[in-house]
Amino acid sequence: MRFDIRIQKLDLHQEVSRYIERRLRLSLSRLASRLRAVNVRVFDVNGPRGGIDKCCRITAHILPSETVVLQEVDADLFAAIDRATRRISRTFSRRLTLNRDLRKKSNSPRPHTPRSGKKGISRAGHANSKQRI
Repeated sequence: MRFDIRIQKLDLHQEVSRYIERRLRLSLSRLASRLRAVNVRVFDVNGPRGGIDKCCRITAHILPSETVVLQEVDADLFAAIDRATRRISRTFSRRLTLNRDLRKKSNSPRPHTPRSGKKGISRAGHANSKQRI
């Protein structure tokens, strides 16, 4: 699993980068074999003006060819990062489960149904009647 973390218009570049990587490793460690790459973009939407404007956008490239993109915005940068990493983990798990279920459904054989058209016949070939001794 490869991480590409880019931080724009924010201070504390090294600390934020390490924090993001740690959160991603914790959130996605059990799913790492299915990920090709994870791109993270963190930026301040309004710059020095302030407000609810710290954005964390995560793009996860899932093997073989699916991409999941999500974005969280908050006044607190670390809250936005935490929510985004939790969401990417849940979303990714849901996608894998859905894909697995669809694969099982398409690969499972259909139940065998007799085509004789006769109803009420037992396995032994006898009609539903009791044998007399």
